[in-house]
Amino acid sequence: MGIGNQGLHNPQSDAALESSPGYGDFHDTRALSTQQITTLASWADSGAPEGSPHTTPALPSFPAPGKWTIGTPDLELKPEALIILPRRVKMSIATTYCHTMSRKEQYIRGIEFKAGNRAIVHHIILFLDLSGNRRVGQSRS
Repeated sequence: MGIGNQGLHNPQSDAALESSPGYGDFHDTRALSTQQITTLASWADSGAPEGSPHTTPALPSFPAPGKWTIGTPDLELKPEALIILPRRVKMSIATTYCHTMSRKEQYIRGIEFKAGNRAIVHHIILFLDLSGNRRVGQSRS
């Protein structure tokens, strides 16, 4: 994934991070060509007319709340603690831990996260601790 022009900011300079053509071609980059930008601008300038209903893709289907999209898991891990955010927080980053308490080697074919409140949880970043140094109840330093 390339960074592209996604509105990401460098905390040091607060300048948008952008990829530069010719300095690394990234798979699935989010950059538009000049022709694509011209096409979109022309469509917007003409009042953004709706396309043909015959070529409209079907709406995506989502699982019912509490159901898994990749099938019933062999192992379900839950966080050590429930994270409660105060009201009217614009953005918060919270850290919690899950542990398997398993000493056997296992292969992972798929991972799915289910947020308790999908209106609040937008992204999940997974870190895997292979060292086992982080124990249950130990705070992160």
